[in-house]
Amino acid sequence: MTTWMDVTDLVRWRGPLTGIRRVQVELGARLVADGGRLVHFDRAAGRFRQLDDRMVSRILDTDRSAITAGMDAPIARRARRWGAATTHRLGHAARRVTLRPLLTLRPVNWLTGGFRRGDQLVVVGLQWRTPGMTAELERLRARRGIRVGLFVHDVLPVTHPHVNPADMVDSFGPAIGRAVAAADVVLVISDATAAELRGLGVVGAVQPIRLVRMAAEPPGAAEVEPVQLGLGDRPFVVAVGWFLPRKNYVLLYQTYRLAAERGIELPVLVIAGRLPPHPDELYRMIRTDPVVAGRIVIASDVDDAGRRWLYRHCRFAAMVSVAEGWGLPISEALAYGKTCVASDIPTSHEAGGDAVVYTSPFDSGACLARFVELLDDTRRAELERRIAARVPVTWDDSYADLRAALGSAPSSGSAG
Repeated sequence: MTTWMDVTDLVRWRGPLTGIRRVQVELGARLVADGGRLVHFDRAAGRFRQLDDRMVSRILDTDRSAITAGMDAPIARRARRWGAATTHRLGHAARRVTLRPLLTLRPVNWLTGGFRRGDQLVVVGLQWRTPGMTAELERLRARRGIRVGLFVHDVLPVTHPHVNPADMVDSFGPAIGRAVAAADVVLVISDATAAELRGLGVVGAVQPIRLVRMAAEPPGAAEVEPVQLGLGDRPFVVAVGWFLPRKNYVLLYQTYRLAAERGIELPVLVIAGRLPPHPDELYRMIRTDPVVAGRIVIASDVDDAGRRWLYRHCRFAAMVSVAEGWGLPISEALAYGKTCVASDIPTSHEAGGDAVVYTSPFDSGACLARFVELLDDTRRAELERRIAARVPVTWDDSYADLRAALGSAPSSGSAG
């Protein structure tokens, strides 16, 4: 039996890793080291294609400036050579990813006969947004007996349509039910998402839902100060995430404006996140409001090394999203020993526990109070001691959860 993983999103992706792409790299590297294989979905043909060794290597470790020449060898060959150390090495390589354009790298080996009955196919990315993939999964299950594990990272377009793009809201609802029905086991990254899925009634009566815990990269990879931000020696708070409505940067903007009105001096706020193609009015307001000039810095061009530096040197972090499938910025901050002002939502509590402080995502006064609380060195040190006492989830743990979840999947055709 072979376990395959779909990495279609990675093949298409340009730029530093974000949440789902990072999950694909970390789990994909461990799967390859464990003898698994990677595929991507060819929309034109309506079929999966296996990635050759060169393509796998490029996808999982593309920052050549940070990797030794030896890492250019095919990952599968390195796995056999390194043995037990492979997972650790691949994890560090994967964490240095800054994807370059991959249009010239053609995946090879049509999977006309590559899948065998009893094989497993894990879909980690946004399968419901890939035309034709669900139909092919249905065909593979029915005709070839392939067992499918489907990640559902969140159901926010249904539960929180007001903070998601209209096209996503319109397409997600009809697509998610069919996508889940094409799976033998549904994989979630938080208990909150599992509860929401059950509440939507799209999971079959005998379909298992299994939790794959999310990790954050441990310190150790390259860190480079993003000098273009001009921070100098000024203390700062970092908020990491795309500049999207659900990230709720409007609350941080209002919090900093309120602090200015009350004469409260806060550290500089660095918003490190990719901008959408057409930034909204909030972006313009922050960039042009003289009250927050110099107090809020939007850093849309920070790479992974810069992001690590920001976590390492920040006073604390902030993640005040209205809704999330998982609180990855919280986990990342904790990995660097830093606490966080987090929105009081279920996934934040799953990620942060008692090591962070919580605020309503709709109350700038409450958010300001939490910022002021964390300016107190004694209070911050107390939370940092709690962080140090935690046993962090590693990507090895995440991969072990995945393997266990796949082992729980019933035979294809018996679910739903």
